[in-house]
Amino acid sequence: VLLFYMVAMFFPKWWKMAWRYRRTRIDYVATLIAIVWVLLLVTILKLQLIHALAFVFAVIIVQAVALKTKRMPRLGR
Repeated sequence: VLLFYMVAMFFPKWWKMAWRYRRTRIDYVATLIAIVWVLLLVTILKLQLIHALAFVFAVIIVQAVALKTKRMPRLGR
């Protein structure tokens, strides 16, 4: 489950769908993905809801800052 997050961190195109038109507006698709990830973390990894929410929001914030500053790590290039 966490492997998808590790891979997604290296491919900014997967996260650009969350930042259209305005840099501070989170897209509905990214919000739904975050909700699905919270449910997966709670059910599969048996994490408490608050810990799963904190993890998902931390990853989203890191990705948002990385996209805003364009300092996203990339594989290959």
